[in-house]
Amino acid sequence: MILTKREREFSDVLFDTVFQTLGVSRAQLIGLNRGGHYPDYRAICYYLLRKYTKITLKRAGTLFGGRDHSTIINGLKQANDFIATHDKFFTQNLHLVETELLKILRARKWLFTEDQNNDINELIAESSNRLLDSETIQSNIYNLLKDKHNLLLNLKEILIYKTKADELHDHLMLQISRIDKKITMILHQ
Repeated sequence: MILTKREREFSDVLFDTVFQTLGVSRAQLIGLNRGGHYPDYRAICYYLLRKYTKITLKRAGTLFGGRDHSTIINGLKQANDFIATHDKFFTQNLHLVETELLKILRARKWLFTEDQNNDINELIAESSNRLLDSETIQSNIYNLLKDKHNLLLNLKEILIYKTKADELHDHLMLQISRIDKKITMILHQ
């Protein structure tokens, strides 16, 4: 099946964006591997491909290694189910890919309707807010990890002192025991 220039260009941008944001190559996306999150990543691609192009299911299957249109339908259903249930892994990755994809498409001056441009602006603004939230969360996690590290160092010192105290206690008890034996010997003389 012959794809249009626009479909090929869009799919190239989509595959490159998925690789840059998620580290998943085109070969992994069109491959047959069903393990891990590859089906989820494919579902993200199917979803975005259908959202931003008028590609048919059969042509979409061609882009993904000659998959049948029913496979694309199942992937789209999976994507919609994940979105409807607010699946955190899926929606975060979808958001990352879509935001980057739209930035690239916008930079290439692909034509969008006014509604799509408004959606793009909202998505990019939301992404910036999430990035700020993410940086705050990372900072908080870093501070908590520093606190945990300091507490562990304090605990280590306490254990060292406890060990020394236990050794001193044992030594003193041994000395007391020796003194008790001497007292007992003197009393029995």
